[in-house]
Amino acid sequence: MLKVLFSSKQEIYTFKVEDTTTLLTENNDPRHPASTYGKSINKIVKVSKKQFIGF
Repeated sequence: MLKVLFSSKQEIYTFKVEDTTTLLTENNDPRHPASTYGKSINKIVKVSKKQFIGF
């Protein structure tokens, strides 16, 4: 998956959710809408490929 991600020009976006301090989950995954149940999504933000792999 990472090989495809880094060879692609596709950008990564995730949800900025209320009451969270990070954009990505503990596993460096973008947040899924189902995991935001009961919380407000503040906005959608671009995540760099380096952020996505934990750098």
